[in-house]
Amino acid sequence: MTQRDSPTIRRRQLGSELRRLREVSGLTGPQVAGLMEWDPGKVYRLEGGKQGIKPKELRELLRHFGVDKPEQVDEYVAMARAGKQPGWWSTYGPLPKTYETYIGIETSAIEIRTWEPILINGLLQTPRYAEAMIRGTMPELSDGQVEKQVTLRVARQERLSATRMWVILDQAVLYRQVGDLPTMSEQYESLLQASRRPELSLQVMPSSEGAHPGTRGQFTLLTFEDGQSVYSETPAGEVYPEGKYALACERAFEQLVARALSPNQSRTLISEVASQSQSRWPGAS
Repeated sequence: MTQRDSPTIRRRQLGSELRRLREVSGLTGPQVAGLMEWDPGKVYRLEGGKQGIKPKELRELLRHFGVDKPEQVDEYVAMARAGKQPGWWSTYGPLPKTYETYIGIETSAIEIRTWEPILINGLLQTPRYAEAMIRGTMPELSDGQVEKQVTLRVARQERLSATRMWVILDQAVLYRQVGDLPTMSEQYESLLQASRRPELSLQVMPSSEGAHPGTRGQFTLLTFEDGQSVYSETPAGEVYPEGKYALACERAFEQLVARALSPNQSRTLISEVASQSQSRWPGAS
């Protein structure tokens, strides 16, 4: 299955159509939720391509929208069934539903812009850094589960190797030791190599900037052929801001780009941090 054939693409296409049909019918999201006896959030998730729908439910929903021609109904049902097919990531074993959702959305993006104040972004992590990070943040996982997580992370990187990316790291991320010294040295070198890729813009936010919009937390802007989504990780779980909240993230990223070091300056800083790492962590193994 190619990136363009992913089930998430099919769900997004169907969701876009369902939103259009709902608006043409004059119904609001809450009204649809009431008619279908759904939680109001389900309408949002369906229209955003973040959740699939069973054919029986879809047929009932289409009746509320006034769509009753068999050929049209069959076309939408086919899209729904395609959207329920396992994604390429299913071969890596059972994953948290929220993680599966994000991978599907990420896979269908044509551009990814992200602000990372805590750790190296997962799409730029080396396998050893990823392993140390996963073991540190999820100590309950077995060795086999950790290995699958690392392998999946590498697979995500390979699938998105040609996707346009803009990553802004907080300077503190470079000083946070994840794993041993060789792991960090390898990660620094990998960042420097990645920063030279034409499809990647890598900037570092210097600590001297003090308080700025990014100090409120991590977020990622994902652009698709048919729209955009915002993703943010919080201690309470993953969220997908919409409306004015998504616009706030867009504006925040613009400010971060303007205040961060240029790509060349960022490369210089990463090189300096890498060269100082031995003296900064004496005896690290």
